[in-house]
Order: sequence, then C-alpha cells, then structure tokens
Amino acid sequence: MRAYHTTESLGIKALERPAYERGDFPRYLVTVDGKTETVKTPRALQKLLGSIYSERPEVFVNAGNGISINFDQ
Repeated sequence: MRAYHTTESLGIKALERPAYERGDFPRYLVTVDGKTETVKTPRALQKLLGSIYSERPEVFVNAGNGISINFDQ
C-alpha cells in the first residue's frame, strides 16, 4: 500500500542505537530513486519521510549501527 510514512509507522525508535555505538557513522541513511541521503536528526528524517509517497520501505540497522531506510526495492 502506497502512503506517506513516519518514524513511528516504520518502527525507527525500536531500532535506534546510541551514539557511542555508531561513532562517526551517519544516524540515518535514506535511499530513494537511486540516491542515498544522509540524515542527522529525527526531525530532519520526519520531514524527509513526509515528502516520500511510496510502498513500505525496507528498514534495518546497517553495519555502522545507523538505520538504513531503502525505498528502492
């Protein structure tokens, strides 16, 4: 189902890792239309998600302990 997604609807909070686990790795990586955007804050992520209308993305903790959100499935 196509929709606008939020951090709540994607379960982002449950996947968050503390800054000491991420180190210098970006907090969020969002892939849309073949491009990956680095997002630093939850507010910026919410704003970006509010501009993407799509199917549910793949959401996972990546190797750097940040969160990857992949809309290009």
